[in-house]
Amino acid sequence: MLPRWSEAYGRWCDGMNPADVLWWADESGEPMQRSLVDAIDVRLPLMDLQNLDLNEREERASKIIAEQGSVAFDFRQAPLFRGVLLRMGEREHVFDSRCHHILCDEWSQACSMEELAELYEEVERGEEPTLPQTGNAIWGVCSRTRKEMRAGKFQRQMEYWKAQLAEMPQALELQIDHARPCGQSFPRGIHIKVWKATCWRA
Repeated sequence: MLPRWSEAYGRWCDGMNPADVLWWADESGEPMQRSLVDAIDVRLPLMDLQNLDLNEREERASKIIAEQGSVAFDFRQAPLFRGVLLRMGEREHVFDSRCHHILCDEWSQACSMEELAELYEEVERGEEPTLPQTGNAIWGVCSRTRKEMRAGKFQRQMEYWKAQLAEMPQALELQIDHARPCGQSFPRGIHIKVWKATCWRA
């Protein structure tokens, strides 16, 4: 499984094209961006936990996953996602994947997991990947948006909506029976994908 999964993960990373642009602030605090031309070699770390006893194995896996989620992404360093594969047994593995929200939202993450599953099945069958290439990269969207702002499109849109909303009340009367908590809870999401049994052959 491991060589095939690593190959599928590598092809998936190529399809994501994650390193088009890096962001950071200059000395004056102004946001800056830099387009990357060269592809980045993204490797999937493997951590073998199968020699530990069951309780220690699960505790160690939970700790590794928590550590993966606690490390912040650096916009100056590509890529803005990472993953790790945990070997829990001879035929049992845990795959943990993280990415910054600016790169991939919840809906896109679900689509990405579907694509990764399809790639793995294709590698399992010895086929070439058939996933379509990504369309507009984020740097292209940013460049187009900046040109439109310089041409006055943003200001025209602001004037239009100010006129449309001129008669609206200054404050909305909304229910407040569900007040926002003081601290963010960071609940985890779970994505379930059922794969064919042939994908899990050793």
